Amino acid sequence: MSALINHTNIKPLLQNINLPLYFSSVQEDKKVTAMQLSKYIGRSKNYLYKQLQNPDQPISIIVMLSIHLQYNFFEPVLTLLPENIRPTKAELALQQQIAALQKELEEVKKERDIYKGIVMK
Repeated sequence: MSALINHTNIKPLLQNINLPLYFSSVQEDKKVTAMQLSKYIGRSKNYLYKQLQNPDQPISIIVMLSIHLQYNFFEPVLTLLPENIRPTKAELALQQQIAALQKELEEVKKERDIYKGIVMK
């Protein structure tokens, strides 16, 4: 059983995630100014910077920035979760599809080898 996680002991973990650094690199990569982003979220540039420095960033800001910049700013936070609850439903479905396709591929390879043996005789 894992240790109890609460607001007191999760805060230091979240502070280790440097969202402003991620934000700056993505902003630079996407060639979008802070002013453009602040207009997108309907707030001032100062508000945006202040929220990015806040260890308890409002999820709405992170969602809007992720959508606008086409970048998953939640990924660093997700890595804090235990592995068994990290994957999304879509990822789990894809993993199941991959496993089924790999099984099917093995069966097709076996059939191919059988036909090869017949043809080579």
